[in-house]
Amino acid sequence: MKNTKQVLALAMAVAMAAGLLAGCGSSASSSAESVASGEATSEAAATDTGSSDGTLVLADTGFEGKFSPFFAASSADQHVIDLTNIALLGADRKGEMILKGIEGETREYNGTDYTYYGPADCEVTENADGTVTYAINMRDDLVFADGTPITIDDVIFNLYVYMDPTYDGSATLYSMPIAGLDDYRSSMTTLSKLIAEAGEDNTDNSLFTAEQQKAFWDAVNEGGTAFAQEIVDSCVASGYADEGDVAAAASAWGFDGLAADATAKDFFLAIAEKYDWNFASMEAETAGSALSDLIPADVYAYSTTGVATGADVDTVSGIVKTGDYSMTITTTELSNSMIYQLQLPIASLDYYGDRSLYDYDNHSYGFKKGDLSKVRSVTGTPLGAGAYTFNKYSDGVIYLDANPSYYQGEPAAKHVNMKETQEADKITGVQAGTIDISDPSYSLEAANQIATINGGNSDLDGSVITTRLMDYRGYGYIALSANNVKVGNDPASEESKNLRKAIMTVIAAYRDEGINSYYGDTASVINYPISNTSWAAPSVTDDGYKIAYSTDVDGNELRNEMVQSPEWRTYELRDVDGFYTEPFQFVFEEGANTITLESVNEPMAIKSITLFPVEELPTYAEYLKKYENTKKGTDVVKMEAEVPYRTSSSTIYPIEDRASAVTSPSDTTHTVLNAIGGDKWQTSGQWVRYKFTVNDSGMYTIVTRFMQNINDGMYSSRILSVYSGDGVAEGEDGYYNGVPFREANELRFNYSTDWQSEALRFGTYGTDAKGKRVMQYTDIEMYFKAGVEYTIELEASLGTMGEIVRKVSESLDVINNAYLSIMKLTGSTPDANRDYNFLEVMPETVAHIIIEGRTLRAVATELTNLAGIKSSNVATLERAAWLLDRMGSDPEDEIARNLSELKSRIGSLGTWLNDAKTQPLKMDVLYVQNVDAKKPQAKANFFQSFAHEFSSFIQSFLRNYNRMGADTLDVDEAVEVWLAKGRDQSQVIRNLINNDFTPQTGITVNLKLVAGGTLLPSILAGMGPNVYIGLGDDSVINYAIRGALEDISVMDGYEQVTNTTAGDPNQQFTRAAMFVLELADANGVTHCYGLPEEQNFPMMFLRTDILAELNIEIPKTWEDVLGAVIKLQQNNMTIGMSNDYKIFLYQMGGTLFADDGMRINLDSNLALDSFEQMCNLFKMYSFPYKYDFANRFRTGEIPIGIASYNGTYNHLIVFATELRGKWQFVPLPGFKQDDGSINNVSVSSVSAIVMISGADEKTKKEAWEFMKWHTGAQCQIDYSNEMAAIMGDSAKYATANVQALESMPWTREEYENLNAQFTNLASIPNYPGAYIIGRYTKFAFLSVYNDNADAVTELLSYITTINKEITRKRAEFGLPTLEIGQTLAGLRRDQINEALESLGSSASAYTAQIDALKKAMEDIPTYSTYCEDVYIDALRSAGAALGAVDANLFGDIAKKVTECADALKSYQASYPATTGTTIY
Repeated sequence: MKNTKQVLALAMAVAMAAGLLAGCGSSASSSAESVASGEATSEAAATDTGSSDGTLVLADTGFEGKFSPFFAASSADQHVIDLTNIALLGADRKGEMILKGIEGETREYNGTDYTYYGPADCEVTENADGTVTYAINMRDDLVFADGTPITIDDVIFNLYVYMDPTYDGSATLYSMPIAGLDDYRSSMTTLSKLIAEAGEDNTDNSLFTAEQQKAFWDAVNEGGTAFAQEIVDSCVASGYADEGDVAAAASAWGFDGLAADATAKDFFLAIAEKYDWNFASMEAETAGSALSDLIPADVYAYSTTGVATGADVDTVSGIVKTGDYSMTITTTELSNSMIYQLQLPIASLDYYGDRSLYDYDNHSYGFKKGDLSKVRSVTGTPLGAGAYTFNKYSDGVIYLDANPSYYQGEPAAKHVNMKETQEADKITGVQAGTIDISDPSYSLEAANQIATINGGNSDLDGSVITTRLMDYRGYGYIALSANNVKVGNDPASEESKNLRKAIMTVIAAYRDEGINSYYGDTASVINYPISNTSWAAPSVTDDGYKIAYSTDVDGNELRNEMVQSPEWRTYELRDVDGFYTEPFQFVFEEGANTITLESVNEPMAIKSITLFPVEELPTYAEYLKKYENTKKGTDVVKMEAEVPYRTSSSTIYPIEDRASAVTSPSDTTHTVLNAIGGDKWQTSGQWVRYKFTVNDSGMYTIVTRFMQNINDGMYSSRILSVYSGDGVAEGEDGYYNGVPFREANELRFNYSTDWQSEALRFGTYGTDAKGKRVMQYTDIEMYFKAGVEYTIELEASLGTMGEIVRKVSESLDVINNAYLSIMKLTGSTPDANRDYNFLEVMPETVAHIIIEGRTLRAVATELTNLAGIKSSNVATLERAAWLLDRMGSDPEDEIARNLSELKSRIGSLGTWLNDAKTQPLKMDVLYVQNVDAKKPQAKANFFQSFAHEFSSFIQSFLRNYNRMGADTLDVDEAVEVWLAKGRDQSQVIRNLINNDFTPQTGITVNLKLVAGGTLLPSILAGMGPNVYIGLGDDSVINYAIRGALEDISVMDGYEQVTNTTAGDPNQQFTRAAMFVLELADANGVTHCYGLPEEQNFPMMFLRTDILAELNIEIPKTWEDVLGAVIKLQQNNMTIGMSNDYKIFLYQMGGTLFADDGMRINLDSNLALDSFEQMCNLFKMYSFPYKYDFANRFRTGEIPIGIASYNGTYNHLIVFATELRGKWQFVPLPGFKQDDGSINNVSVSSVSAIVMISGADEKTKKEAWEFMKWHTGAQCQIDYSNEMAAIMGDSAKYATANVQALESMPWTREEYENLNAQFTNLASIPNYPGAYIIGRYTKFAFLSVYNDNADAVTELLSYITTINKEITRKRAEFGLPTLEIGQTLAGLRRDQINEALESLGSSASAYTAQIDALKKAMEDIPTYSTYCEDVYIDALRSAGAALGAVDANLFGDIAKKVTECADALKSYQASYPATTGTTIY
């Protein structure tokens, strides 16, 4: 070895050319030799490398000793094959095939031309019948290392080895569509598979002997079972399964579906079936022992022993010899991978086969079909025609000698030793001189090590080591070990899965940073499963390039899940509403100043805060002057808008446009995601980014094909920011770092009902030929430098519309305040004939009306001038201005008469303002192009439109809209899930199933979107689903009691899934959520019939601005509410709430039902008090009964209201955008307790996911897995975020999952208020007959409200009727009942007495205990209302004493005594000791 300068390369380079071995032994680059144009052909010869005897030492890792071109598996073994063999066809450095190897092909790579040669040429012809012919012509001067000539017969021999039915190497030629190949292989099977399929009890030994059969099953029963048992033991040790649970272990190992009582043998049979009974392939499943050590060698060979199973097909018709050096291969169809299969090494027929068995004309190909024993016998000693010949393999070293017969000349390095080397030694070995050429894995750490060895030379070339980086055409994935990355000791737990998912999410979000930190600039992120260095790698500049979307079974593209990728940004504080595009400017006094930032929503990290002097951006004219003599660029770069580099929000995502024939791309047969934005990209501050590079420096325009058809008569605005990458320094031409000039803050996209193609442009006012003021537009031109990667960012902004919107917003505030002032004086429905003296009482209000009418009219005029048309948005402003003018011109006559109309106009202005604040824009493509280039086609012509519309019409009958999003057609094996929600919700759930549930569990789901009301008739018809999402809690019990739902309380893991323990970190739901899904049977055993999905409940909504103005504190108690309503009514305002007495009932400690649902509890003292207090709010305090809460909340007439939190919030957030910051929702008011606390419990309802009865056990288990996943925290979070992405703030989701609530997109204040109520909920069970209660309580309320009836009397009049219906329904379903007027305590008392009387003489010995029990029962003053604890405790003690003396004789009696005492105890809450107290 030479101790002077050594060579280190990431891909080994020896002999004739650089790159003989590339990457990880990729044969694609080793099969063709290359010569760089104008440079030496032998790197090894040019550099005096190697020892004095001409030996070159190469480092390699992972030799397995399989040096056969047919069976080599490891990359190291493949390296030996590459050096000792030549391939039929080769590939260039990018992996593109060389089809003219004999004459050679010259191709450019990284700026250098290389000429590639090979043993053969190949001509590919696509035939008219769809078949494809590969015509191969070989050189006629090739010889193997032993001197034997190479002919086409050697190639044919090779092909038939690869196609043999018993071949089990790594090559996959047998999977290609070669004509006749299927028939050739299917006429024979392996002996192992044949015996296995016949079965252990087989008696037909026509194809194999009885001895073979016995030996086979003995091996399976002993060795095979032991092999599987090792896996089971490993899973048990790792915590994946319990001792003896083979099915669970198999499932953890990836083999689902085994019976619960499966044995280790059953497990082994499942493994064998997966691998088609090939024992060698089954070795991959080992948990320790090799299968070859457990099964006798002769039986092990059965899997490579062929047996003809019928009429033998002895040839492949698609392979035809046409000459001594030529042949054709014909495939039945075009296959993209077939050409790559022809890179096969050419192995010698004489050496690997038997020449005496080769007779092409008689269909004999060098071995007996099904018998590859000769081929396998020389696996360790290769012979080929490569640059080197194999000498020996000894002590971890492969000894190779130069091949003097090599067709491109004997190599300069006479000997090559390939030395087994550990990764850690690959650099130090070169340093020490024991290795000449090595291939360490590259990383920044490795680079630093090399640089240190070289004395700190940063370019990695030094006096000790020379490094050459070579492109690697492979790609890598990142995987996590479930056994190492887990929570606790259970790698399969949901927590462990969530941990791994979280880690992978972070890795995905930071792929750029991760790769850069490890590889530096020598690797890059890929978005396709193909190396960026491959010739086939897609590029965003390719025509027709599109993102690799997932598709459903019909080829419809599915929107991929977006992943957050937090980044550091330099952000200038600015107006969040977008009224002002320029950053805020602050005035600070000299000295210390304090800046306070308050968290509102979403996490954020602040690295620094910088104050800088105000600097004006240059104008566009000033920018253009800098480049006035610059040439025009010639490049054209197309960017598909639906493939942005980054977006600011998950609400901005690819969408489908089917309206236009020229949208890119377009397809009427499938869903194609071909645009971005629309109403999903419309909020100020939302941005998208794109990256591009031009090949020619110069001036360019950025042209977009866009549509803005939502806000008629207005335009949408965008802010353009540009950022330049490496290759241009600050101050140089083409450098950008943000908004390039002032006008880039105000780019305009005008309204049109059709697509438009325009350059990015801004508008300024000018005058036309007639002197009329008009808007004139300027297309912006920008300079871009060749080779620099630019990032452009388009951010939604109000632009110059900001001033208009701000004026209307301020005007609306004034008008709304004027309305409130008038309403405080007149009420909401003033008397038009009354004289209110408006001018004297409120002159300022009248003045405001007049001024704002003029303001709105001026804005309408300005908007008309901007758009050039008078639109519906202008009409809205003009109608409001006309009304204000009228009211201001004659206040005494017109204000009272038109107040209700003003209220309507305020609503219209609020809607106008909400629309105007949005800046919707849909984009198809962006072009960076020559300033004079033709703009892309905006609208389809007549013929394009006709063809597109006609095709769309036809496809509307053919497309399966019900199956959109489905990932399987095999619905028989899938869990069928029905969903009665919207299409957006269905698509989100489908995406989550495809991206999360099915990959995690392997369970296929057939999700169907159905109409509401479909479930009942489908169940009656016996055609229902396995799982139904969104069943109301009242319906759950109705279905369950009729046997239509499965009891999930018996399912595995039920207790963990339904954890309701408050404060427990593993809590999933509140007790209120689970309580309503449970029902006790006739024996008192509780069953559960669903998991909560959504949970909704009332909260209190407040207009904080009005309450502050009237000096009203936020009500905490109902006493506070009454105090507030007096102040409100003094100002003609009021409070809104439903006539729901149950809030009062449960806050006072009562319940709706008594005695486990056997009777209604509304005749209790608390229930009567709660109903009366509720009625008094409407009767005495004039709360409105029927009203539009959202509208009256918006106008301020009802500034306090109690309503369902989720639906009301979602409505207000988009309905009353002008009120942002002026309202909030808080927990309900309640009743003050003796200890000073406030009971403000809210009564909740849930919708559930349920399992329909009738499925088999396997489907039930899979359905249960889906239910657990769907209601789990992560799925709930993902679903909520995805819905918010689609529908914005109006899609807040009322999850029932406690853990998920914290991650919902609420602001900090909203979450705190919501969580305060969420943790304080009650729920009402849906006992049989419950449906009747609401009907009669409503009757009672209406009698009080309309007829001034007594609340208590009216409610009591319906108690018997309600109880009769409850009793009837319970009897119908075989549940315990009570007589009318009877209580459970009374029933148990009677039953106890009857039991005692029936005892007779058998109980004579226990007279004292019996008398004590009778005395305790007689002392109880009442069995239907309040009973003191002293009596209840005495009853319990007497019952327990009696049961203790003889459990067999008195056990049932003692149980009934306990039930009687429990019932009496339950009555205390509803019948307080002191009754008749006033609640407030």
